[in-house]
Amino acid sequence: RNDELEKLGYDIISNLVEYVDSNQAGFFVIDEVDKKDATLKLISTYAYNKENILNGEFKVGEGVVGEAAKDQKTVHLKKVPGEYISIVSGSVKAKPHNVLIVPLVFNKATYGVLELTSLDLFSPIQIEFVKNLGEKIAVAINNIKANNRTKMLLDDSEQMTTELKQQTEELLATQDQLQTVNKEISEVNTKIRESIDYAHRIQESILPATKNIQQIFPQSFIYYKPKDVVSGDFPWFYQKDDEVYIAVVDCTGHGVPGALLSFIGYFLLNEIVGQRKILKPAEVLDLLNAGVKRTLRQDEGGDKATDGMDIALCKINLNQREVQFAGAYRPLYHLNGELKQYKGDRHPIGGIHHKGSSRFTNHSIKVKKGDSIFFFSDGLPDQFGGKNPEEDQYSPKRIQDILLNNQRLSMPELAGKFEKDFEGWKGDTFQYDDVLMIGIRF
Repeated sequence: RNDELEKLGYDIISNLVEYVDSNQAGFFVIDEVDKKDATLKLISTYAYNKENILNGEFKVGEGVVGEAAKDQKTVHLKKVPGEYISIVSGSVKAKPHNVLIVPLVFNKATYGVLELTSLDLFSPIQIEFVKNLGEKIAVAINNIKANNRTKMLLDDSEQMTTELKQQTEELLATQDQLQTVNKEISEVNTKIRESIDYAHRIQESILPATKNIQQIFPQSFIYYKPKDVVSGDFPWFYQKDDEVYIAVVDCTGHGVPGALLSFIGYFLLNEIVGQRKILKPAEVLDLLNAGVKRTLRQDEGGDKATDGMDIALCKINLNQREVQFAGAYRPLYHLNGELKQYKGDRHPIGGIHHKGSSRFTNHSIKVKKGDSIFFFSDGLPDQFGGKNPEEDQYSPKRIQDILLNNQRLSMPELAGKFEKDFEGWKGDTFQYDDVLMIGIRF
């Protein structure tokens, strides 16, 4: 319900103080997550049933709060030094008996810290509850920050588009003015390029790194070749307890329009999987479909009804050697000497309303050591090239042949094989769409 961090913090701690029988709470947020000398800023406080405005700031690693953020570990102080903190409300002051400091961590990054103080000891159940809540709060902080950056980018782009239109009209002015106008248009184009580069940095910051996925799946690869600076295709990755969710998502269009839609898909997937109990991939896609339609108001009809996304989504349990799969127009290939294809359902996430059932199908696949799975966006098989660039497509059959004929290659070698073969096939032909492929060997 919130798009402001201060309001989010106040809403959380004002309810949390009552729920865990606390007396005072502070909500710290890190200014920049990846910054080496990041600062924790106290943006919301609450005490004795009313908002308590205080100022507080710590460097990451400084003090108990800063150390909790740096180490990403919960701190429970049962013996509080007298000078550490006081519970304050108006003219009333009291010394707390214990302090609970919980880092807010998501995908191995710290986004902030919760500090709760109480005149009574926190119970183990209360502590565990606040710790479990920490990741969900971190996801909310991440989403708000990214949404604010995206809104700023859109506002800047709109302003620059208006400026460009005004300057284009000035081309009707005298010849002496033409040179000045051209220079100004060049500056606007530079700003637009800088904005697109900034969008690229935002998109890169939310996408999973290959090295992080390879920590769980050492024999894996991501072959990612956007058509433009920013992409409508994106890999998505989420680890939850013993389950690993991983997906290839292909949004409508490419470039900036596709990238903006990719942010919607990214945040909805994080919310669905992060906020709920373990879900089957088909259930995730059902909820994602409803979320995209709701976000884009597609039930209202009109031009808004055309945007959506295709997806191949897996949930992998390494302990049980099981892969669950569901897809919207995208398949999964299972390779174990022979190649078996699991087809996705023939209706997209969001987009034009389809008659009949729109529920997705869940496939369960048992895998053994040495088995591999592969899933990809349509930019790979749909690319034109070869001997007849205007007629021949790369095709699913070509992908299947490469997989069957190169089973002895390591996954990095197989990724290189696809890259070399795709570039040779494409040649001088224009790249039509974003390309994304993920391979995992167990």
